[in-house]
Amino acid sequence: MIGVFDSGFGGLTVLNSLVETLPQHDYLFLADSARAPYGARSLDVIYEFTLESVEWMFDEGCTHYPLLLPAIRPLVPEDVEILSQGEIVASRLANWLERHPEEEARLGRSGLRRFATTDDVAWFSARGERLLGRPLTAERIRLTACRTCPPSS
Repeated sequence: MIGVFDSGFGGLTVLNSLVETLPQHDYLFLADSARAPYGARSLDVIYEFTLESVEWMFDEGCTHYPLLLPAIRPLVPEDVEILSQGEIVASRLANWLERHPEEEARLGRSGLRRFATTDDVAWFSARGERLLGRPLTAERIRLTACRTCPPSS
């Protein structure tokens, strides 16, 4: 299973690019939207939240820029290339998997698309469906205290 984590909805655009590039694999998307946005938090807190999320994703087996592109493009000179992180991540992952067939062989291929959020499921699902342009069913999860985080000082 390929895991994608974000503090909100922006990561759905990365997930979308991954699914378009590597549709044969299973995916798990986690939105820690109950604690978003991360941007106003200290680096220590962001680190702790990230480790909690990654640990949860590991136990389960497994950005906003693209949404703003139509508004940004008219403001940027035509000779400036605007890169899409989703396409870059998908391309790099596809390349890495080609070079590491032993890891690629471990990935599920059942067509599973699993969505989890730390916030209200209906709220997340409705907004996620608008972003992806297709229905999604999310489950609510609770993140536990980070097991590998250094103790708070």
